[in-house]
Amino acid sequence: MARRSSSTTEKGDHPGTVLVSYPDGTSETVQVVVKVREQKDTYTPEAKEQTVRQWSRDQKAEDSIGNVKDLPSGTTFTWQGGAQAQQKEVVQEQ
Repeated sequence: MARRSSSTTEKGDHPGTVLVSYPDGTSETVQVVVKVREQKDTYTPEAKEQTVRQWSRDQKAEDSIGNVKDLPSGTTFTWQGGAQAQQKEVVQEQ
């Protein structure tokens, strides 16, 4: 049972006090440190080569990450800067 909980709203090391209660009715307090880390400091996405057809628009950003299942639920993936194919209009000359 926590006597004073640590804040998890800001990253960093936060002190807390835990009350440990034993079955015989005795108890004691223990000073603890809760280390709050951002998820980007905990997880490491791994790049994976993705092969697609030329001009394909079917590639998904997450298909270029090899360990998607190891990342937390709710993680999203978005192409940044040029990796995704741009649609090219082809004009035939007559």
